[in-house]
Amino acid sequence: MSKRGISRRDFLKGAAASATAFAAAGVLGACSQTEQSSAETKCPEVTPVSVSKLNPQDYDFRGTNTDFKTLFSEWKFGGLTLHHRMVKSAAGSDTGGKLEESVAYYSNFAKGGVEMVWVEDFANWLEHYPSTRTVPLENAHLKEITDGIHANGGYAGYQLSCMGRSFSGFDAKTAAQYESAYAEHLSIEELRTVQQDFINGAKLMKDNGFDAVEINAAGNNIGQ
Repeated sequence: MSKRGISRRDFLKGAAASATAFAAAGVLGACSQTEQSSAETKCPEVTPVSVSKLNPQDYDFRGTNTDFKTLFSEWKFGGLTLHHRMVKSAAGSDTGGKLEESVAYYSNFAKGGVEMVWVEDFANWLEHYPSTRTVPLENAHLKEITDGIHANGGYAGYQLSCMGRSFSGFDAKTAAQYESAYAEHLSIEELRTVQQDFINGAKLMKDNGFDAVEINAAGNNIGQ
């Protein structure tokens, strides 16, 4: 039961009625009348549904009286203390390898007040399983990126992932664009090597000024 008093059953009943209403639009267009009288027109009866009942809002988005105290409250992330809950996620920026653009992109999040800036995985840091989809480490400018974020008052985090890598039971070159290997495609030795590569990758990011790392354990990544 929601705060507006609408149960899941009520919502589903309303949704079903809405579907009926949309379907009826096609039926109404096909309603037939006899030549004798329009009174003989036969169309299905449709019960109108209130949109506000199907999609209740907790507050008016145009108002300015919403309580944002949780959004702007402090929270601890490992050894870091952040002053609000707004975070730049590790989503693609397509700036990898372009020094000036990369530094400006991430630094501007921190400059605008986002304290935790996550950088998506774009550098070729996996020692034993290189990928042509990533930027060589010497062209990644990781230290310049973290320096730019720190100079503007933010923390820098890097997302470690394992997408698009080839193993003994999986060939990334012949796979779909975002397809990746599963653990079952790796030998025991490869599993150990990947584990060590992740440890070394975390150390590499720390050496380049990153304050935190996260492991992408979803979306066809090893670890899910």
